[in-house]
Amino acid sequence: MRKTRNKRSTSLLLIYIAINLGLILPMGVSNALTTNRTQNEYTRTFTCNKDAYVDSSNPTSNYANADLEVSNSSYRARRSYLSFEIQDLPSDADIKEVTFGLSVKFLPYDDHTVPLDIWKTTYFDEDIVTWENCPQRTVLMIQVDIAENKRWSIPLENHGITGNLNLYICLSTDLDNSAPITFDSRDDMWNPPRVAVTFEALSIDESPNGTVDLVIFLILLGPIGGIGLAIFLMVRKSNKRKTSFSIVYQEPRISQKSVTIDQFCGQCGAPLDSTNVFCPSCGKKQ
Repeated sequence: MRKTRNKRSTSLLLIYIAINLGLILPMGVSNALTTNRTQNEYTRTFTCNKDAYVDSSNPTSNYANADLEVSNSSYRARRSYLSFEIQDLPSDADIKEVTFGLSVKFLPYDDHTVPLDIWKTTYFDEDIVTWENCPQRTVLMIQVDIAENKRWSIPLENHGITGNLNLYICLSTDLDNSAPITFDSRDDMWNPPRVAVTFEALSIDESPNGTVDLVIFLILLGPIGGIGLAIFLMVRKSNKRKTSFSIVYQEPRISQKSVTIDQFCGQCGAPLDSTNVFCPSCGKKQ
């Protein structure tokens, strides 16, 4: 009885140690990783998710699902609107730079530059936006001279990005030109408009779909490992308590009667005992 109690106490102690190791070890790893983390620089790129242009000469028409156009003249002006969903930035992100990527498809003047104004604006619905209901331009982020047909990477100022938000951009020009500047829209497979955000942060999940952080993974794995080890020890102890049975085969013992020879057959001389009525050899009656 005493040995059984000692075995149970030992099993409970091992289970307690296993569970506590599963809880404590990941915390130690987490603290070590937290202590040794440094500020790193990252860049995330976001593709345009909405765009359309509006035309003052057709103030009620909507121009979504088409190339973006910008122009300005006495009889017609065109502006383009773009939307970007800035997301998955860590809470401690320190924004260092925001660049706007734009691909020029057609430039009306090959021998000189065209000034392009990039404005901040507010929400718009690409399927119903027109010249009559388009949002106003609010903050001029930058004016850049477009000189040739190529993909431009333009650093933005006054962008106001400090974390996750929706960025709305309006493209316009003050140059009096009859032919519009044409840009690739979000429907272009190779050169859709993009916004790249460069920032510094202590930690970040670089997986595009947002997998579990290493530290969180270890913290979750530790208790599971501890519980698994405890169950293993319990099963092992339980197996040791089971009694094994073996079958022992013994050869049967054959008892033999003792026979006393007390006479011989008068016909053939074969030995006889007192129970023989006939000779077992020749069959003569005795």
